[in-house]
Amino acid sequence: MKISSTYTIALQLLIICKHYNTEKITSNFIAKQTGADAGLIRRIMVDLKNNGIIDSKPGPGGIKLNKDLDEITLYDLYSAVTDEDESVLKFSNTSKSISSFDDKIKNTANKCFSGYISSFFKELKNHTVGDIYRKTLE
Repeated sequence: MKISSTYTIALQLLIICKHYNTEKITSNFIAKQTGADAGLIRRIMVDLKNNGIIDSKPGPGGIKLNKDLDEITLYDLYSAVTDEDESVLKFSNTSKSISSFDDKIKNTANKCFSGYISSFFKELKNHTVGDIYRKTLE
């Protein structure tokens, strides 16, 4: 399973906000720290703000955490910035003569992966952004 860069940038953003809490944190500041595009960071900030995780003010206002990192599960972050409707498996649908066996393969694989993803999400719910932050400091 591939985790989108949106999620990893959001994780970095929150940890940067915690670590550099005495400085003015802006999308440009985060862009310099992560190498990500400032425009992408601003879009991620909108998602985080809409989910009550951060507060931000346009321009030089900066970003502040609304929650302690220990209150934000990795799943909360995933839900805030990821489109959960996106399927993990991408099957080709270009053939006009798809067999019933091919349909069985797709249905079975999707059902199996649905269980695997549920286990993954359950694990994300057991860990917080704070866990990652503390391990970063070790």
